[in-house]
Formats: sequence, structure tokens, C-alpha cells
Amino acid sequence: MEACGDTRVVEGLIPLAESFGYFSVLQALTQGRGTFTLHFERYEAVPILLAEEIAQWCRDQQARRLRR
Repeated sequence: MEACGDTRVVEGLIPLAESFGYFSVLQALTQGRGTFTLHFERYEAVPILLAEEIAQWCRDQQARRLRR
């Protein structure tokens, strides 16, 4: 963490999926004063268990569409 006057700057890397909902949490924790920026850093392989979950979800979605 870096201090810049009354401001605190925190830098870190997180998976994109983990960033959803972060703004709401940040606003709640900082009484609406917190802000953040997000930028793409790199691609990484999805862990195999998560990849299997995603593949199963896709198969389920396709099966539902075919049943219509």
C-alpha cells in the first residue's frame, strides 16, 4: 500500500471473475469515497476443475436450447 496525502493506493492482480461486485463492496467500505481502475494484465490457464464446470455449464445450456 502506498500513501499519497490522504489517499491510499493499493495495487494487485486478481482474476477478472473476482472483480465483479468489487465496486459495490469498495463503496460500502469507504462510505462512497473509494474508486478503482481495472486493466487487462494477461491471460492465464483456467484451473482444470473450473474448466470442467464451465464445460458442463455450456453442455447444459446447449441441451436446454435443443429441447425448445
